[in-house]
Amino acid sequence: MKKIFLFMVACVCFSICAHAQLVQSSSLVVTKRAMSPVQKGFQSDLRLGVTFGNIGEYIAPEITYTAGYRFGNTFYLGAGAGLIVNACSKMDKSCFEKEINNSEKKHWYLPSAMVTVPVFAHMRVYFLNRRVSPFLDTTGGVMFTSQGRFVYGEYRDLTFTYPRNMGFATLSLGVGYRVDDQKTIYFLFGGKIYGVSALEADDGDFFNPYTITSSKPLSIGARVGAGIYMTVGFVF
Repeated sequence: MKKIFLFMVACVCFSICAHAQLVQSSSLVVTKRAMSPVQKGFQSDLRLGVTFGNIGEYIAPEITYTAGYRFGNTFYLGAGAGLIVNACSKMDKSCFEKEINNSEKKHWYLPSAMVTVPVFAHMRVYFLNRRVSPFLDTTGGVMFTSQGRFVYGEYRDLTFTYPRNMGFATLSLGVGYRVDDQKTIYFLFGGKIYGVSALEADDGDFFNPYTITSSKPLSIGARVGAGIYMTVGFVF
């Protein structure tokens, strides 16, 4: 009798466990439904990023917004604008760097503006139609700001203004996570090139703009800086 009772108890426990396992498996089937394909249409992109440049102490956080069109699963094209803050913007010698290139032209980098407004085109190519997908991301445009003013000379009595609107471009690899059929969060890591204004001279000896006189005029040119570019963003 005792053996029969124990056998019945075991059967009941087995039935309860089997039922619980079936319910759990059914829930997993429901929650793990396949993601639907990305639909064509309008998309917005909001990102926070930072650039660590190789000229001066160029550390530039930024926020940008892009509006564009998603052409199915693989391609996105848009245009955007934003705000960039340059950590090195003081008229200080610490913001200058010397360099001699192959043509023996000497130059000093001029500090860029503290705040610039980037306006750009934006393109993205996705590699997979999955919840987690790598992609290639690129932007290109112009950083708009006011003219710069530089005071120089042996007695700091000479001044000139110079343009600070400069082009830029980024190329990055990213990975995105689709929260649902419309929203994606992502991370980008890549590179950025950007224009920088510079004083130039063809003298045999390197000049110091703080010791020259008005009899030694300066010329303004543009140089190219490069840096590491990182962002986190949200597509909706």
